[in-house]
Amino acid sequence: MKLLTPLLSSFIVASTLFLFPSLVLAQAGSGFGLGVEVGDPHSGISFKFVQGGGMALDGALSFALFEYGDFVGHVDGLIQSELGYVANAPMIWYYGIGVTFAFYDGYHRDRYYDDRYDRHDRRNRYYSDRTWIGLRAPLGIAWEFQSVPIDVFLEAALDLWLIEHAGIDFDAAIGIRYWF
Repeated sequence: MKLLTPLLSSFIVASTLFLFPSLVLAQAGSGFGLGVEVGDPHSGISFKFVQGGGMALDGALSFALFEYGDFVGHVDGLIQSELGYVANAPMIWYYGIGVTFAFYDGYHRDRYYDDRYDRHDRRNRYYSDRTWIGLRAPLGIAWEFQSVPIDVFLEAALDLWLIEHAGIDFDAAIGIRYWF
């Protein structure tokens, strides 16, 4: 599983980029933002690549330090549109579809199992390598400052897990990105 995890994550990112070829071709009016996001279930590094025509590609990669080594990420193709201006800065709303993935390597807590048992009971902990893959549908809003190259965003997403664990999750995050 140690070799499979990096190979599988590379495959997921490459496949998503292949599915959205128009998003990865540089055009006039494009930009790249890199920053951090804090949310549930994990917090980490956030990126966004914006194209002309209201298209974008965004994603996040994170490690769950308190969940015994989980690695979680997503890559989404987005359609975005301007809502208006607040304090001379545009508000952008966006929605899309993408891929989400989670890699569990070793001893960790199963949050679905925890709901049925005492949280202090050691029976709900186990050692195992797991890979979850699914679809993700994000909806968000971003405030793009004009005076400095940053944006602040709030995003919610519905995750439909298809591989290793079938189920539905809800994610939410707030973040900030610096634009290059």
